Amino acid sequence: AFWDNIPGAVTEIPDADGRRVEIVCSNCNGHLGHVFRGEGFPTPTDARHCVNGVSIQYDPKGEQPSDMVQIRSLTLGEIPP
Repeated sequence: AFWDNIPGAVTEIPDADGRRVEIVCSNCNGHLGHVFRGEGFPTPTDARHCVNGVSIQYDPKGEQPSDMVQIRSLTLGEIPP
């Protein structure tokens, strides 16, 4: 999961149920996943972007963003209800 996206690359579309927000590619409208806000996780934006792995190209030797922040993993007892 991520807590932000690349500006201009992702479009948010509220789901009909009002509980989730779908995220799609701004270029091709392909489904990327969903974004959840206000869950209380210790992220800089209080958002959790659940992105389908098939939509991500991983380059282990690629550049890392200069503003990349790592947060610690939560234990099961720390996960908000």
